[in-house]
Amino acid sequence: MFVTKLFGIFLIVTASAAAGFLKSLSIKNRCKKLSLFYDGLGTLYEYIEQGGCELDIAIKNSFLKCAFLQHKNRRFLILDNDLTACDKAMIDDFFETLGFSAKKAECDKINGFKLKIKMQLKDAEKDVSQKSKIYQTFGICIGLVVGILLI
Repeated sequence: MFVTKLFGIFLIVTASAAAGFLKSLSIKNRCKKLSLFYDGLGTLYEYIEQGGCELDIAIKNSFLKCAFLQHKNRRFLILDNDLTACDKAMIDDFFETLGFSAKKAECDKINGFKLKIKMQLKDAEKDVSQKSKIYQTFGICIGLVVGILLI
């Protein structure tokens, strides 16, 4: 009986710690994905400014590293749970309006959007530095508290 109780408490502590570490990992992944998207915007700007290829090919080549973006029927699907709803909405709005203006206007639009993504990226980096360790510690502590209460 006592061994079963200890095993159950061990599982509760482990599950709580894992939940904290997974939330911490999600915050770090959001920062990494926004950084990749920001780099892709820079590449897209260069493709459009030089005008060497079609827009679809330029977008495809620019965001190759962004595995969370799926291109289907001239639409982009964001298949990710790490990005916030605000991040997803901003990216959707950007891709919906892309390709309907002159080259100079498109370049200006990309530069403006790069500033917005840069602000989101700074917020994500701040979240990583402030919240990552807190989530890990919180998960472990909650597991330990529940384990102690069950003893």
